[in-house]
Amino acid sequence: MQFKFFLCCLWVESENKKIYIVNTLLKKTLYWNCGLALTWFLLFYPGFYSTDSFSAIGNASSGKWLVPGASEWNFFVKILSFNGLFPQIVVIIQALIFNFALTILTFELFNNKRLAQRTSVILCLTPTVGAMGITLWRDIPFTAGLMLICAYIVRMVNKTSVSNLGSWLLLLIGTVCLTFKQSGLPTMVVFNILLFLTFGKRIVNTKTLFPVFIALIATLQLLLYNTSDKTLVKSYAVEWMFSDISCFASVVDGKKFQRVLGLDTSSQGEWASKEACTFLNRSNKSNERNGFLVSQIPSLWTKIVKQDPQLILDSHYSRNSYLIPPPFGRLAQIPFIHTNIEFADRGINWLFPETTEIFRNYPRAWNWFPLRSILAWSGLWLLIILIFAIGKTDDLRGIKVVFLMALSISIILFVSAPIPDARYALFTIIAGQLIVLFKLLSFMEKKLNSRKQKRD
Repeated sequence: MQFKFFLCCLWVESENKKIYIVNTLLKKTLYWNCGLALTWFLLFYPGFYSTDSFSAIGNASSGKWLVPGASEWNFFVKILSFNGLFPQIVVIIQALIFNFALTILTFELFNNKRLAQRTSVILCLTPTVGAMGITLWRDIPFTAGLMLICAYIVRMVNKTSVSNLGSWLLLLIGTVCLTFKQSGLPTMVVFNILLFLTFGKRIVNTKTLFPVFIALIATLQLLLYNTSDKTLVKSYAVEWMFSDISCFASVVDGKKFQRVLGLDTSSQGEWASKEACTFLNRSNKSNERNGFLVSQIPSLWTKIVKQDPQLILDSHYSRNSYLIPPPFGRLAQIPFIHTNIEFADRGINWLFPETTEIFRNYPRAWNWFPLRSILAWSGLWLLIILIFAIGKTDDLRGIKVVFLMALSISIILFVSAPIPDARYALFTIIAGQLIVLFKLLSFMEKKLNSRKQKRD
């Protein structure tokens, strides 16, 4: 069977016979969802930009990679934006990749392709996908990479063919996108372990898949690593430890501070930050970032772990409680959807400001506190995915893979996320809403069919 454009050539192997999987329906859905991405982009042209977005544009302009795990992201932005001159090109490309990945995952996950089409289209209409997709964040292509890799693994556990070129290209795109954040590699390591414990050697060792793409991630990070400030790079790697130390300094008395850390009590005020326990480290020490200070962080953190591990656990729980499922987790009170251009003096402004301001009320509604508390509560969606993963459904094995990926993300974020932010767990949020929406549509369809049968 001749290989055509790989978007239209995802085939499965059934009874030793290769067939195209819902070729026409998949193409139509991809056109629809990519068209929706383009619509979101045009309505809010040139997209949404936060402080992190402008940092990426600045790195692209200067050519200095300040964060080692994000070197690939900076390189991506630099090339596509022509050295930071046209960041809107990056925005539309990442939005298209994002919607493409969501469509592929939905079609691989569910057997009812008609409902899969409707589910993906509806989700692309929501700000969770639409507004997030046009925000210049590395979390967007990173999440797309997770979805593509997850779709590939779903095909493996469903015993369908993954040897064709189209599937390998999907895996390659997903793997490259995964390198846009430094948490990509540890997430994949945890994911591999959980896959092995759940499905055994048949999945983990098939065609040496996982060692290949893990090695690819590590290789890309080393090849593209380029920075002029080693101290700043190291400070990012231990930022979460820094927050734990500042939280510790803010809740203990001077005697315990001196006894545990071996530091003079006069410096406790410079280390202390109550905000570090729940959100962002605002201590005076966190602004220094000198080489000697950064080199001290791991040893100081280790001392706290040995003397008071419960405090460290409480600190991570308070900071990342949105990752914990109910009844132990808490309603999300964290940043969710970004709906503005952070700085008005950087030469990036909306093309249609009056129209944009009107339509901006739609994604802003998702940030309304009661709604945001549910939509951004990653732990709640993790629990929902688990419920469907252990239930009796036709899509059980695929949902198990999604759950293992979401659990891997939550584990890594709970340990190393420096601040609580819903975009870090965007995969879990989208996957949970995707499954709930599909099941809801499936339930409604069954009810309608039942009523038709009674009438007939």
